Formats: sequence, C-alpha cells, structure tokens
Amino acid sequence: MLIFAFGSNLSREQMRRRCPGCTLVGPAMLDGYRLAFGSYSAGWDGGVATVVRAKGHKVRGVLYHMEEPKVLRLDRFEGCPAQYQRVSGRVRWGRKHVTASWYVLNAKPFTAPSARYLAAIATGYREFRFSKKALRASLVYTRDRMLEQAAKERKRRRAGAGRHAYSWTPQPRQSRSCPPPASRQIEMWQKRHGTGEWWKAG
Repeated sequence: MLIFAFGSNLSREQMRRRCPGCTLVGPAMLDGYRLAFGSYSAGWDGGVATVVRAKGHKVRGVLYHMEEPKVLRLDRFEGCPAQYQRVSGRVRWGRKHVTASWYVLNAKPFTAPSARYLAAIATGYREFRFSKKALRASLVYTRDRMLEQAAKERKRRRAGAGRHAYSWTPQPRQSRSCPPPASRQIEMWQKRHGTGEWWKAG
C-alpha cells in the first residue's frame, strides 16, 4: 500500500521508527488540496497537519510503500480513527497518477502548531528540497481561519451574555485532547514567542 505523507511523517527518521522496513518511493503531489493545521496533539503541544479541499492548490509530500501490518501500526501513531481518518485517492508521482492513502483530521477547528512541530516538518522540507513558501502559506491560511473562529467565539459570547445576563452555568474542565479557543491560542502563541507573526515560523 502507498501512503502519502505531508506532515511530520516527511521525516525519514520518524518513519523508520514508526514503520521499520517501509520503503520510500519518492516525492509526490496531491492536487486540489491545501495544507493546514488543526485539532490538538498533547504530544506536539499544538495543532497538527491536515489537508483541506481547495481548488487550484496542491500539497507536496512523499510516498512510502508498506504492507498492511505496518499501515495499521502507523494508524495507531496517527490516532486513527479517533483523531485522524485514513482516506484514499489519486496523487501525482512523476508523470503518472497512483492510488495512495493519507490522513485527514476529524476535528474542524483550526489550531496553531507548536514551533517544535513546525521544525519537524521543516526538516522534511529540507530533506526533499521542497520550497518553504507553501509551508508559510499554510500557516497564513491557518491563522486567517483561526481569526475567523475567534470572531465567531466573541460574537457567541456577546449573544450569550445578552440572553443569560442573570444566570451562569459552570463549564466542564477542558480536555487535554481538545484545543483551547482560537482567541486563547493566538494569545498563548504571542506570549510564548514574543511576536504576533507566528505564521512566519518554520
């Protein structure tokens, strides 16, 4: 089976640890999608890579070949099916299209990735000599979606305050497996890195 990797699995060292004996086939391209970051990984302390449909865009990655037992092992590392779903489709490899599988996040919210996670992806980009322009564009795209989420959160809070001015309901403690609200994520990143331009990292 062919697996299309586009996030931290670009790292050959990581894939050797996760799926010993898998074979690197080479660079490939997923058309009609763009790279983004979402959900929340406690291990990476931030959002993780996914792809979203986007006409006219493409995602650079690499193909690995592995047998089904190794694919199931990779599923466990990726948190499939709880966090990710493994989907299949056509990817460009050289001058032809081949059928491959890749992982897509279940969660809708966009989430800022950690600097450590971005560094892992950037290492893969250097290994395969991919341009970082697309990586930076994915961060800008994620930032814009987060700002939209934050605006919607503020609107909901204002609407809720108006309807329930004289009542208050305790909120459950947030799970470590869920991302903080988008507005809080932006604040956390700025405090950690001392800059509002987190989307230029990587």
